[in-house]
Amino acid sequence: MQLDADGVPAWRLTDPEADPAADAGRLLLYLHGGGYQLGSLHSHGPLAVELGRATGRRVLLPEYPLAPEHPFPAAVEDTLTTWRWIVADGTDPASVVIAGDSAGGGLALTLLQSLRDAGERLPAGAVLISPFLDLTASGASLTGRAGQDPVFTPDAIRRFAAVYLNGADPRDPAASPLLGSQQGLPPLLIQAGGAAVVGKMIKNPAYRGHYWMTRVERDPETGQVVWSGKWEHSCEALIDARRFRLANEALARREKRGPKGDPASRAMLRGAIRCPDCEVSPMNKIKTRASNKAGSGTITYYRCWGTGSWPKGCGNMVRMDVADAAVNQIMATTFRVPVKRLILIKGSDHQDELEEISHRIRELDPDVMTDEQYDAELARLRAERDRLKALPAEPDRWEEQLTGELYADIYQALPVHERGAWLKSHGFVIHATKKEVSVIQGDVRGTAHLG
Repeated sequence: MQLDADGVPAWRLTDPEADPAADAGRLLLYLHGGGYQLGSLHSHGPLAVELGRATGRRVLLPEYPLAPEHPFPAAVEDTLTTWRWIVADGTDPASVVIAGDSAGGGLALTLLQSLRDAGERLPAGAVLISPFLDLTASGASLTGRAGQDPVFTPDAIRRFAAVYLNGADPRDPAASPLLGSQQGLPPLLIQAGGAAVVGKMIKNPAYRGHYWMTRVERDPETGQVVWSGKWEHSCEALIDARRFRLANEALARREKRGPKGDPASRAMLRGAIRCPDCEVSPMNKIKTRASNKAGSGTITYYRCWGTGSWPKGCGNMVRMDVADAAVNQIMATTFRVPVKRLILIKGSDHQDELEEISHRIRELDPDVMTDEQYDAELARLRAERDRLKALPAEPDRWEEQLTGELYADIYQALPVHERGAWLKSHGFVIHATKKEVSVIQGDVRGTAHLG
């Protein structure tokens, strides 16, 4: 069954032979792999269902946005949105296990770190299958196992990372969770084949305290399960490499993944429009039949979906065509301003300058200078060295820079069915009621009053 996880398309998968009451409170959140560019329900649904059957859990498989149309951090943000939707829906985090393979394994670990840093409740644990954890591609296994991995080569991993990052820093822990802190995370089960090029990543000392592989044994006398200590093992891949490759090749031939049907019929503001009356709940497309003097027909609305203390929504509904037209008008007027981009300004501990001064001091030649010149230059260099040593280290910082593009022009050039995702990814929020529609980005707000 397809669901809308606060703007993120997701699929609820269940074993038709399972007892519905047995797994009602237990959920497996599965994040598919595919190098952040490929993968969907069609390629990973069977694996997710098998894991759900084996663990006695319902399965939720979100189809997070893929690069190159949606580069980093779109997948990270929508994965966090899906988790918060699960919790807001009433699911106890302690009853959820997260699993993911390849890029999905990296997203799973990033999600755990984000929840820990935000002080939110964590799931019961996570299973990472050949996870893609380091987009800097700095692991020794990239070269040591280059000819053994049945799916990936070092060049392929670097190409996937370059397309997904789209210029972002691969050292950002949100992109390379291996470089983030692993303290305070729930139990992890991490698996990789003996020939996988990602094998070294999961044996990094950062995971000391987490088993990268565990052996399960049962005591013959008590019948209790006994977990061994740390145990290295070369296991067979849990995904058939040939079928995985064929599925991804088939996906690559598609022009673009998206909902079935005419794109023009899709909700333009899906994922970006919110109800201001009840904790900014999401508003989703709904069709109703109506009749009047002119006849009868179908009218499409954005309806408050509800969240938190408003689990069923507040009843706020706005006609879709009216809201879409109001947003188009606001974007064409209020937001005819240059696009802002965050630029990373690297900090400095002044070591490069200090090394340069030390080198220049060593290179001073008294044979080509008078004593006065030599003493004066040496004193000047030493004074500059002392000044730099007294300066505090400069941390990395982000600065806003204006580009030559206008938000309004980019928005108008987009296909209608892509505008909602673009608005959400650029920090826009839309509030809609029967009386007015507002478009908000930071401190800027444009409002259209409805008749």
